[in-house]
Amino acid sequence: MEKLGWLRGSLHDNGDYRVHYKYFAKANITTIVGEYESVVVNESSTYGDDAINGCLFVLGECRTPGEYPTPGSSYSKYLKAKHLLLAEVEPLVMSEVLRDLYIVTSKAK
Repeated sequence: MEKLGWLRGSLHDNGDYRVHYKYFAKANITTIVGEYESVVVNESSTYGDDAINGCLFVLGECRTPGEYPTPGSSYSKYLKAKHLLLAEVEPLVMSEVLRDLYIVTSKAK
């Protein structure tokens, strides 16, 4: 994901992370993907089993999310994130995200 311009979410105390995110400044939208099962930094993709279990679009810039902000969760409220419906996401943002996800998943096992 990092090779495609995505940033890794914040690390937890034991060195794992659970999301990647990308901010689209012109559209003022942050896309967060992940909800990984505690991927450890030095072991990520070692076995090729990393899974993307969710993709979320939020209005504004979410800096270094540490968790996947499920709508209505306390973390989502902490971020004060406005979750967008797919119809509210600009087509160019949607296209870039789908392209990146296609590239990443096409290289998976």
